[in-house]
Amino acid sequence: GGPVTEADLIRSLNLSELLFEPGTRHDYSNTGYHMVVQIIQHVTGQNYAQLLKQNIVLPAKLLNTTVGPGKNVAEGYESEDLLTLHAIELDAAQQPALLGAGGIFSTTGDLIRFVQAITDGRLLSAQMLALMLTAEDVDNGNGTDGMGWTMYPAGPDVRLIAATGVSEGYMSFLAWKEDEPETRMAMLLNDTSLGRRGNNALFMGMLNLMLGEDVPIEAPETPLYSFLNILLEDGQEAAIAYCEGLDWSHPPVANAAASQATGRPNGG
Repeated sequence: GGPVTEADLIRSLNLSELLFEPGTRHDYSNTGYHMVVQIIQHVTGQNYAQLLKQNIVLPAKLLNTTVGPGKNVAEGYESEDLLTLHAIELDAAQQPALLGAGGIFSTTGDLIRFVQAITDGRLLSAQMLALMLTAEDVDNGNGTDGMGWTMYPAGPDVRLIAATGVSEGYMSFLAWKEDEPETRMAMLLNDTSLGRRGNNALFMGMLNLMLGEDVPIEAPETPLYSFLNILLEDGQEAAIAYCEGLDWSHPPVANAAASQATGRPNGG
C-alpha cells in the first residue's frame, strides 16, 4: 500500500517459507536481485550508485546510465486500456526496495556499449563470462536461464543472449548473438506495461531477422492498416472520418497494439 522500506523487506523474507530447495528449480525473483545489492553494499561499504559507476559505467564508457533518473528522462506512461495514457511519478519506477531489480535509467546506445564491454573482456574475464552464460540444470530451467540472462537456441551451436525488463511506465529489451557479439540489439520503451506482450513479440521477430530467418513483416489488416490506406488513397478528411466511426472502447481496436506490431492477435 505504499513505499517499501528495507525493514519491511527483511521482515517479509524472514516470515516466508522456501518455495523449493535451493538449487532444484529456477524462479525469477526481484527480491533476490535486491538482496544481492544489499550484500555487495555491506561487503564493500559503498552504495549501489557508486559501485555501478566505478565498476561498470566508467570502464564500459557508458554516457547516460544512472541509478535513478538522470537528465532528459523520457516520461513513462501507464494505461488501463492502452489508449488513455497516464504519466507516472518517477519515484514509482525507482523505489529503493527495487534497487538491483530495476531503477537504472539508460539509453539504447549505452546498452549496446554495455554488451560490447561484456564481450570484449573489459568487464568480465572469459571464465566469468562463461559462468554467467551457463544455464543451470534444474527441473524447470529448460536449459535457457543463466545469471541474469536468457539463452535462446538459434540453430546448431548458436545462441541468442537476451534480457528483458518491465517496471511501471518503462520496458527494456537487450540481446546479442553469442558467436557474433557485434550483432546486437537494444529497445527501450516508455510504454504501458499492458503492451508488453506485443512489444516482446516485436522484439523476438527482430531477433529472428538478425538471424536471417524469414519473418513476415507485412502490415496486418487492422484499423491502423485501414487508416493508412485511406489516408494515402483518399486523403486526410476521409481518414479522419474513418477514425471518427471507430469504437475505441472495445476490442479489436482497444487492444490492437500487439497485432499491429506483430501481425498476430494478442489473445484479446
